[in-house]
Amino acid sequence: MSTWFDQSNNANKFRQTYVKGFVDVSGGGVMIRSDNSLNLYTTSDTSVPTFSIQASSYSVKHDGNTTTVLTEKLRHLVDLDENTQDRLDDHTRRTQHMDACANVTYFVEDVSMSGDIKVSGSSTLDSTLVVTGAATLSSTLTVSNATTLSDTLDVSNATTLSSTLDVSGATVLDSTLDVSGATTLSDTLTVSDATTLSSTLDVSGATVLDSTLAVSDATTLSSTLTVSNATTLSDTLDVSNATTLSSTLDVSGATVLDSTLAVSDATTLSSTLDVSGATVLDSTLAVSDATTLSSTLDVSGATVLDSTLTVSNATTLSSTLTVTNATTLSDTLDVSNATTLSSTLDVTGLTTMTSAVATTDISAAALHVDDIHINSNDIYSTAGTDIIIRPGNNQSYSDDVDRKVRVVGDLHVDGSINFTGDFIKTDTIVRVTEQMDVSNNGTGPAFIARQHGTGAGYDIAEFYDDASLAVAIKDGGHVDMHNDVHVGGNMDISGTFLVTSTSTFNNDITIQNNADIDMTAGGFIHQV
Repeated sequence: MSTWFDQSNNANKFRQTYVKGFVDVSGGGVMIRSDNSLNLYTTSDTSVPTFSIQASSYSVKHDGNTTTVLTEKLRHLVDLDENTQDRLDDHTRRTQHMDACANVTYFVEDVSMSGDIKVSGSSTLDSTLVVTGAATLSSTLTVSNATTLSDTLDVSNATTLSSTLDVSGATVLDSTLDVSGATTLSDTLTVSDATTLSSTLDVSGATVLDSTLAVSDATTLSSTLTVSNATTLSDTLDVSNATTLSSTLDVSGATVLDSTLAVSDATTLSSTLDVSGATVLDSTLAVSDATTLSSTLDVSGATVLDSTLTVSNATTLSSTLTVTNATTLSDTLDVSNATTLSSTLDVTGLTTMTSAVATTDISAAALHVDDIHINSNDIYSTAGTDIIIRPGNNQSYSDDVDRKVRVVGDLHVDGSINFTGDFIKTDTIVRVTEQMDVSNNGTGPAFIARQHGTGAGYDIAEFYDDASLAVAIKDGGHVDMHNDVHVGGNMDISGTFLVTSTSTFNNDITIQNNADIDMTAGGFIHQV
């Protein structure tokens, strides 16, 4: 056996060695210098190595072709702990429907993502985007064509739609939806939080809001807006066509209606309703707080107010206004037709009515009708005007004698009484505490006392001095005088002058005709 040496100048050198069997190398490694290769051959091919290793590369023969790979590429295999082919097959499966051109990557087939997709830049969809689960967009989503969402679209930041957003199912917005152009909803839009529209919201079908819709600027609805729950408007709601509310409309601020508001069911207003144009209510309008109408309120059906209706300007009602509770009017109420109040009309200020008012019952602190004023228990007219009471609308006392003014109780007159017609006493005592002056400007007599019936107790008149009877005009015209009679002028007696007691004549008596003096009873004539 050869002797082995450990120096290059004395080591054994084999220029060509054929070994049949195996080579056992121990004590060191196999060193191949000068860019020589270690070639491995197959039995079938002894000319071209199947696998060859050099210091800078390695070669592999496959299907008649040899592929050379630089050994520095092996550094990319660091931390490799699984089957590379399986991972490559999986990658091919995942990317087989993708294509790339320039800086754009295309999906040539449908793409389904079970996890999150994060887009840090603009995303453009030229066709339908179908999202079956939650989708979060942290930046701009630009949609140039129709977009269909069959499930939740979660938008955490501003979203701009330059074209149609087609939502076939429920859509929930937990934050702001900023729409700069027209938006058409053909089905339900469910908004669980505040929604801001800076431009037109075009709704071609029914829209149901189960919670708050906050509109910070003008909103135009060209068709039906159906609200199934409370709706709060903090600014103007501009309705250009008929609007139907099937439930409560909660308005916390001013609301201006330039055209018709059709309410088919109960409506509650907790603050001001400012209506600048005609408003038609076909059913109940429930107002829980102050309501201001700056123009016409046209009510075609019954209107019930369970609380205060404050009208600061003129209000015209062309039909029935039914008020079941107290109503306060701070200004003019103009009623052009019949108005029925089934309960109290409480007016705290001056109320002016320029036309006739027909009522069966009225209660007021003061009532002023043209020149007639009623205040507490005082009825008076404007200075310089008379108070005329005409029962049966009589123009004079002789028109309809059956129409009367009845006073139940005592009548106290502080001034004069001037009668144009008859003064009739019917079982009534007339007491005058001062002088009674009967003056007649027309034909006489000025005073007539007429007693019907004959016999005792039917005297025509009696005149008393305190409690003593002074003069009595008896039934049949007899006059009884219970005191002296002083005749300052002539006394003409056309009948018998009967003296039953002593008579004294202080002056001459002239008898122009015969005088019969009967002294058969013992009488005499005595000259003073």
